[in-house]
Amino acid sequence: MLSVRGEAGSGKTILALQLLSALSSKLKPIYISSRVTPQKLYSSYPWVKSSLPADAVVDATKPSEEGGLGMLRYIDKPSFIRALIGLLERRGEAVAAVDSVEGVKSSIGADFMDLSLEEDLIALAEGHGCRLILLYEGSKAADYLADGVVELSYSDYEGARLRRINIRKLRGYSVEKPERVFTLDGGRLRALPHSPVYRYPTGVKWKPKPEREGYFTAGIPLLDELVGGLPAGGTLLLSLEDNVPSEAVCSILYPMLADFVSKGRPIFLLPSHSVVLLPAFLSILKYFENLMDLFLHAIEKEMAGKMDKFHVVYRAGEAYSLYREWLKRCRAASGGKPVLSVVGLDTLEHRFELRDAIAALSRMVSDVRRFGWLLVLISTSSSPELSGVAATVAGRHIRLEYRLGAVVVRGVKPSTFTVAVEPLREGEAVPELVKLV
Repeated sequence: MLSVRGEAGSGKTILALQLLSALSSKLKPIYISSRVTPQKLYSSYPWVKSSLPADAVVDATKPSEEGGLGMLRYIDKPSFIRALIGLLERRGEAVAAVDSVEGVKSSIGADFMDLSLEEDLIALAEGHGCRLILLYEGSKAADYLADGVVELSYSDYEGARLRRINIRKLRGYSVEKPERVFTLDGGRLRALPHSPVYRYPTGVKWKPKPEREGYFTAGIPLLDELVGGLPAGGTLLLSLEDNVPSEAVCSILYPMLADFVSKGRPIFLLPSHSVVLLPAFLSILKYFENLMDLFLHAIEKEMAGKMDKFHVVYRAGEAYSLYREWLKRCRAASGGKPVLSVVGLDTLEHRFELRDAIAALSRMVSDVRRFGWLLVLISTSSSPELSGVAATVAGRHIRLEYRLGAVVVRGVKPSTFTVAVEPLREGEAVPELVKLV
């Protein structure tokens, strides 16, 4: 017997329906609902029709109700068990889900802590070769009877709903990572990988993406939706938790960088100490060597290493003057096309006096507004003062965080929905973003 528990709205019904659907090729599914009528079930989850035919959905809401695709009439536990026996004998080898046990107990007048119903159901299932799924709205009393226990929960997370699935018990198996984040996007339960291996984009030939007038694209449709578009002349702030992998950050930025490059637009990159962006940058240039003169990757002297011609070493205090000189050159070379600047705030704050760093940032923001460019600022915990200033001047602000092994992105300004970042698949340049609902 599998016990699935969770409060109302946690996703128990969807999980049970997906389990029944997955097993329907080998077993006859039975769904016994004490809370949802069959009509409403099919209306809410149309995808179940192909695996749960009409005679597999049992309406156990109230014995006095007429209609429904199937009726399980009972007034007490014996009548309920007798009706279920008849159902199992007609269906043969089956898998049955009872949604929910508390609802059935309420209908037959049984005490919630009386486990005799569960004991009878388990014995009945074993006698008929039936797999049993019992859904609970929070009770743990029957956990010791179950072969497996799955708990679903959710919490409010900065205006979004963060859902968790936890395998509390699985008899005979060791579960290495029992808890995961999941989403109900599209009306289906989808668990996200726990601590997936994020990797840097390897670089693919990029086809320029369409842009609406007055806006740039992030190169990822759902990210464009999350930030409400990237207006020309605007500033986007990416604030990062310390444990967010650089590879995940790169997978978010790569499509934006690649799209700018593919349109012959200049890019200036002043890297953050905390986020390694160079691999993404190099993988883009692999396909656009003829445009290399339009790029500048400014690094500090002690980080220099092997220099390519788009690398420039700067000393403390030189970054902004170097940036201005390069802008004049690349604007002419690109025919006046808009510039994308990606700047690590920790580099500014820790290599220059705070006052000078704020002044340089203000000049960058002013230039971007004046010429209709795009500025992307990367903020970490190591740049608290400058990050506060950036949060004020940025028109768009998203935050990347690590939650239960998954990197999630949420809109701060404007406050929008939250998505999880899936690792890049081999040969792909755009990560899949999964909306958390």
